[in-house]
Formats: sequence, C-alpha cells, structure tokens
Amino acid sequence: MDSSVDETTPQHTSSAPAKAGGGMRILAVLLALVLAFIAAVAIMVMADIGGTATCEDVFAGKADFNDDNECYDGSSTTKLIALVLGWPGAILAAVSVLLALGFAIRGYGGRTLLQVIIAAAVLLGLSLIIG
Repeated sequence: MDSSVDETTPQHTSSAPAKAGGGMRILAVLLALVLAFIAAVAIMVMADIGGTATCEDVFAGKADFNDDNECYDGSSTTKLIALVLGWPGAILAAVSVLLALGFAIRGYGGRTLLQVIIAAAVLLGLSLIIG
C-alpha cells in the first residue's frame, strides 16, 4: 500500500462555480428586459404616488390636486408605508436588471440574482397590497 496518497482527501478540488450554459444566458437577457420594464413602471408609480397629495389634505384645503386633478385615495400613513416599501423594491428591481445582464455575460451569479428578484417582488408586492 502506497502511503504517499491519502484516500480521505479529494483529488480534484475546484473553487470556481459552475457556469451556466447558453440557454440560461439567453433567458437571463430576456429576464433583464422584463425586469427593466417592471423597474421602470415601479419607479414611475412611486414618483407619482410621492408627488400626489392625499385626498384628505386636498378636501381639507391643505393641498391642491396634482396636474391631472387626482389625489391619493388613502391616508398619509398608507401613502408613507407604500413609499417606504415601494422605493427600495423599485431600486432592487433596477439592480436585478444589472445582475441579470451580469449573469448573461459571466455565466454565474444566479443565486444572488434570484435573491434580489425575490426581495424586490416582496417589497413591491407589499407596497401594492398596503398602498
């Protein structure tokens, strides 16, 4: 028996993560396009909600309608919660676009991409449910 070979240690160790194939990379590009649309809509909605006075304030004479003669039909607390949850969700959606493109180029980083997408979806979903 050869004592120079230790059978308890693996002979082939690799610290590099496995890269994704071409199909997954193409799907990542398509995902980036979808996420870019979602991020753009979320940013526009959060900007619109932030720039609209509550109907309570408008009817009390504290504020005016916006340019489209609209007001936010909820309390100021609901508006605040929607904005506090919605802006980070919109920003995470925009970050996920960059991560999806990075995944398409490099072939790895899918777990981080998935985590950011889930966080963005949770925050935006809570913002829509509450607001």
